[in-house]
Formats: sequence, structure tokens, C-alpha cells
Amino acid sequence: MGITKIQLKAIEARRHEEPGKQKRIEIKHNTTMLSVKERENEIVDVEFRYSVSYGSLGIINLEGKVIYNCKKEEGMSKQIVESWRENNKLPQEVAEKIHNAILAHGTFEIINLSKKINLPPPVKIEIPQIKIDKGESSAEADIPGPEVA
Repeated sequence: MGITKIQLKAIEARRHEEPGKQKRIEIKHNTTMLSVKERENEIVDVEFRYSVSYGSLGIINLEGKVIYNCKKEEGMSKQIVESWRENNKLPQEVAEKIHNAILAHGTFEIINLSKKINLPPPVKIEIPQIKIDKGESSAEADIPGPEVA
């Protein structure tokens, strides 16, 4: 049982204010399931929206579909659809998997889009850096790495 595929069908990225002085921005993430439909062979389609709000600075929205495979558990697709029809909720285990997959897949898309419209990335990104000592003597600079016996 698990996620087979995530398909994006709509992307919207808007910057409301022009770039200016750096100010503290509160970035809010929200994943929403819009509909749940049963297909053949224990497969469920879950339509979603993933929004990242930058307050008055801008917003990025992704809409798409998660294809969820229930073949390992007979009747699970019906249980998922019935739960959705009754109270607009999925079973907790299924909901967690789907929300986490949307966040994992969507965050990479949103990082790329945010760069294109000059918004900060939605998550902190630490890039590894090297540090080269400037005070090396020429004798030390000629020494190769660790010795091998």
C-alpha cells in the first residue's frame, strides 16, 4: 500500500510586492486534500492543493493528484473513499503518507519557483562550504592527504 505517483496539474506563483529591504517574513505551508475518487483495482486518486504563503509578499500554489495504491489490503480503497464521504477525512495513516508525500514532492517545486520570482525559499537551505587556510607554508601545501601504508 502506498503512493504510486504524484502529478501536478496547476502551478501559480505570484509576487505582490517588489523586492526591497529584507524584512522578517512569516512563511506558512498548507496542504489540503480537495477530493478523493476510487478507480479500478484498489487505486485511489486524491486531488490536493499545496500553498506556501509569504504574507503580503506573495504566494505559490500547486495543485495536483496523488495516486494511492491499496492493492496490498483488500477493500482499503472503499474504506478510504467512505471515510472521505462521511467526514472529509482520510484514515490517519493514509493521510500522513499523502501529506508527507505532497510536502516532499512539492517543496522542491516551490523552491525552484520561489527563486524565479525572487521570493525566499520556503525552507532553510544550508549549502556545504569549504574553508581553505591562507597561512599554509609552501612545504605544508605540497604534502598529499593521509598516508597509506
